[in-house]
Amino acid sequence: MRRVFLAVTTAVTILSATPVCAATTIVPQDNSSPGPTLAFTDGSAIATFGASYSVDNTTFMDTFHFSLAEAATLTAGFLMTSAGGSGIPYKGDLDISFVSLMSGDSTLIMFEKSASPPSTDKNERFDIPAGSLNQLFAPGSYALKLSGFADNVSGSTAQGGAGPGSYRGSLTFTAAPSIKSAVPETSTWGMLLLGFGGLGFAMRRRKPSDRGQRLRVALN
Repeated sequence: MRRVFLAVTTAVTILSATPVCAATTIVPQDNSSPGPTLAFTDGSAIATFGASYSVDNTTFMDTFHFSLAEAATLTAGFLMTSAGGSGIPYKGDLDISFVSLMSGDSTLIMFEKSASPPSTDKNERFDIPAGSLNQLFAPGSYALKLSGFADNVSGSTAQGGAGPGSYRGSLTFTAAPSIKSAVPETSTWGMLLLGFGGLGFAMRRRKPSDRGQRLRVALN
């Protein structure tokens, strides 16, 4: 009986195990709502975004619209700038003023800036606050918005040969469990019924021998 129970338990465990592999969707800069629908593979999806600037003294505000076709939790997110030059003055520098995740006109999450290298503001990094991770997002359209200033990015020799400044980032979502996912699949039900049938058969085979043993004891 113990072997039958272990066989049923092992079968159910194997059937319920699923690998996790995220699908990546590139979200265009300054696109229109609702934007591309994120592709989920084995329960995960990643939205990537980025831009580059090569015009000095330019203020920019970028928007990346995307959609969720199913409820999901936000498990990770970041944005990093990359300077086009090195040295002082800060060549190829993008100064990001804010990064926010929006739903319509409502701000859902404001990213937090990490520490910059000593005495500079180059190569900045923005992350989702720990307290905002694992929030549940309903199906619908969302947008990542950010604003900044491009400084010394034209490649001017007067600024020591600076190059374009750029940024890149991503958002990672995990599909939320649904009621349907908690109901066993047809194959799982089949394995469970087979296991219970095996248990019943084993118990019925033991009963006659038990009665015979009790009868022999009574006669003695």
